[in-house]
Amino acid sequence: MATHTITKTRLDLGWRTLTVTSKHLVTPRLLRVEFQCDELADWESLSPDDHVKLLFQTPDGEDVMRDLTPRVWSREKGSLAIEFAMHDEGPAVTWAREAKSGMKLKMGGPSGSVVVADDFAWYLLVGDASALPSFLRRIEGLRSDALVHAILLVESEAEIQPITTVSDCHAQWLFTTGSSASDCVLVEQTLAELRFSEGDGFIWIAGEGTFTRRLYRWAKDERGHKEEWIKAAEYWKASRVSSQNVPGASH
Repeated sequence: MATHTITKTRLDLGWRTLTVTSKHLVTPRLLRVEFQCDELADWESLSPDDHVKLLFQTPDGEDVMRDLTPRVWSREKGSLAIEFAMHDEGPAVTWAREAKSGMKLKMGGPSGSVVVADDFAWYLLVGDASALPSFLRRIEGLRSDALVHAILLVESEAEIQPITTVSDCHAQWLFTTGSSASDCVLVEQTLAELRFSEGDGFIWIAGEGTFTRRLYRWAKDERGHKEEWIKAAEYWKASRVSSQNVPGASH
């Protein structure tokens, strides 16, 4: 039987209409919006790093799309939750801040999924706040005997979230310095103290571009980890702050 398979699946983009039912702050800078949708009977989100396209309108009437992570969903209930990082401005953040029950929003996708088999001995997840929706969805879905090390970089203690999982999860919350280069040093110092387990592991790095590229080089070149067992996703650039908080988003 094949092990450690990574499967790519194409899905129908399919535009659907979401209706806001409620919203609440998960942390001071993370807003979860709950939606109802009667068109989820044939909808799929197979991977925690899936992203959907949401269609927003700017004040001057221009339509813009943003990619965000489906955080929690139920086909049976026709419900879907998406979390918005509230640390910047932009059409997605503005919409989420002003969202009220009954408001409509167009959603397309996901157009495809990359599914990483849950048969690795251990997982290492390293990312900033933009990676939390997909990282936490991944950790919550891992099997009970999976060992997970999560190094999570957030703005302050107020942004720490509880993690519910049956896996053996060890989360270290670090606080950003405000500089991608300095954040990399902070994370690298933490990684240097980490004792890696025996067996095959999967490393997932996500967040700001400079941060992601530098830590990818650490995993591939310094640690010598198998390239096919590393995922590096650039969610935003420090030079061009984005309201996207999605895995696999193009910038």
